[in-house]
Amino acid sequence: ALAGKGYEASLLATAAAGAAGTLRKTASRGGLEVSREVQEVARLHEEAAKEVKSTLVAGKVNARGKVKMIISLDKAYHRLRYLCASFLGAPATETVPAPHVYFASFLPSGDGVQRTLRQMSEAAGTEVAAEAGQMLGLGESLEENPLASLLQTRWVESGALLAAADLLPSLGDCSDGPPGDTMKSPDPRTSQLVREWRDSVRVWACHLYSYAVPSERALRRLAAEAPLLEIGAGTGYWAYMLRRRSVVVHAYDIRLARDDNEYHGHSPAWTRVERGGPEAAANHAGSALFLCYPPPGNMALQVLNFFPGDRVLLVGEWSGDTASQKFQEKLMQTFELVETVPLPNWADTAAALSVWQRRHWATGVKEM
Repeated sequence: ALAGKGYEASLLATAAAGAAGTLRKTASRGGLEVSREVQEVARLHEEAAKEVKSTLVAGKVNARGKVKMIISLDKAYHRLRYLCASFLGAPATETVPAPHVYFASFLPSGDGVQRTLRQMSEAAGTEVAAEAGQMLGLGESLEENPLASLLQTRWVESGALLAAADLLPSLGDCSDGPPGDTMKSPDPRTSQLVREWRDSVRVWACHLYSYAVPSERALRRLAAEAPLLEIGAGTGYWAYMLRRRSVVVHAYDIRLARDDNEYHGHSPAWTRVERGGPEAAANHAGSALFLCYPPPGNMALQVLNFFPGDRVLLVGEWSGDTASQKFQEKLMQTFELVETVPLPNWADTAAALSVWQRRHWATGVKEM
């Protein structure tokens, strides 16, 4: 047995690879898209089983081999969960638990993580330590926030795994991330393997839940501006969290999750999302506009041009992976920054909630 994650996950990989024939029978009863998904699930689980076998046969498990094995197992699990939740439904969905449940069952001891954080805090100072606590969402109530729970679980796992394997970033083994096509600067310098690990931890959480992680403070701030109009709601995760608090949210997306949404595929929605694009903003003058991680491009700017109201609440990265430079310029020209609320973040994201009030008295630009 391997230390750390528990690795009952290896049983998942082996069993799923052995059940490839059953999965292919399922494909024959579905359409072409289901067939492709089943084939991809079978392929990933076969690869994961081989990775587990080769790692265990090697005898002494080296740190990098262990990380690669976990990445392979996680890819297999996530694709299987996506297949079950998006295409097969119950009881398959109940058989393969959601990520915030699944990864919590493999949670390693937090002692090593706490020790590492203490050492880093001593070196970096209390201010940096406080910022790290905000990034991890420490002190948050997780019982009714599955995505925040998942983020903390994966942070603990990452800390335990990478620290024990001496894989925490060091300049001697680092390179800049590849250039992107957004305003965002290159990702934090780190090794290729750690970059692959970060992607493994974050990408499917974005697909199945949301690209940004809500905090209790952010949800309270949003609730104070209700009713809310959300354009580009995706799976509706933030709307779901707000509606559980009896907040009125009008949630729209031009492509619903079940319709093969560009950013969420066929992931099921967490709550009701209506079909609608930027033009829907024109019909909600009495609501505050909520944009959560608007995609790079013109969508956010189009919404802002349609919106007749006075309040904008933006979750995203300023000069980063969200919206566009033109949107930021328009927002600063016509609205004034009122408040910024920090959010929990993954290792390579920097999202925050910012609150904006329409300018009725000036046309100047307020720097953020």
